[in-house]
Parts: sequence; structure tokens; C-alpha cells
Amino acid sequence: MISPETIRMYSFFSGLSNEQIIHLANAAEIIDFEKGQYLIEEEKPLENFFIVIEGEIAITTKVPDPERAHETSKMITGEELESKEIQTSVIEGGNVFAWSAFIPPYIATANAKGLTSGKAIQFDALKLREIFKQDPQFGYLMTQKSAQLIRDRMKDLRIETLLCKV
Repeated sequence: MISPETIRMYSFFSGLSNEQIIHLANAAEIIDFEKGQYLIEEEKPLENFFIVIEGEIAITTKVPDPERAHETSKMITGEELESKEIQTSVIEGGNVFAWSAFIPPYIATANAKGLTSGKAIQFDALKLREIFKQDPQFGYLMTQKSAQLIRDRMKDLRIETLLCKV
């Protein structure tokens, strides 16, 4: 558990009631992460979501390596292709990642690993999802906040894509 005051420091949680902030605080702990340490792995179940306190987190995904020859049969059968990991964004202090922990099927859509060492607040998403069943308004608010985050990240991605084409 961390203090509710710590939760209130982050704008992502604005608009939540005192009771909801306390639920978040009870489901949270501060963790350290190291450079290169994976906090979440793509395609794995998500049991936590995070907010960076200090340091940076790289959001990465694996894509087929264009410099390697890929047999057509591997592409058709779904066998593992040789891939490389690319960085799609950087999450800095005060920002949330692993929002998929609140969106069924609760599977990571990317990797998150330390770009530097740092600290983060880790929230027990399993515990929070149970609380959301008892307090649907809380669940709705957190889902709405996650949707806003998704919207903002998609906008950033579109801008980055356009800049790459220029």
C-alpha cells in the first residue's frame, strides 16, 4: 500500500473520489526497475498497470526482421518468424502504461522495459478489477481514463508516422 496523497499527485487520477483513491492506494506498491528489465511482455496476461515515478520505460514490439529471409511456409503456417524488437514510444515520469490491464482480454499489446533505471507505482489490476465489480462507476471512470490515454497515444502515433513520411 502507498499513501493516497501519492496517488493524488498524478493527473491521470483526477476526478476520482476519496474512496476510489484509497482503493488505488491499497492496490499499489512502489517498485524499482533496471535498464533493460521487462515489466510487461507482449501477448502475456496483464496483472498490473503502472505509472512511472522516475526514469523512462520503452514501449516496444516485435516485428518480422526485414533483413532476414522468411520462408513463405513459415508465414502461412504461423511458425515463429525471425523478428526484431522496435521501440514505439517512451513513457516518462507521471505517465501510465499497461492500460490493457483494464480492457478485456487483459493481454499486453506491447512490451515495456526500462530504458533507464527508475521507480514506478505498480497497481494490482486483478484486485482493482474485483473492486470495479462492486463499484461499476469506478470501473467506468478508469476505463474512460484508459480510453482517453489510448486516444492520445494513437494521435501521437499518427503524428510520428506522418513525420516519418516527410
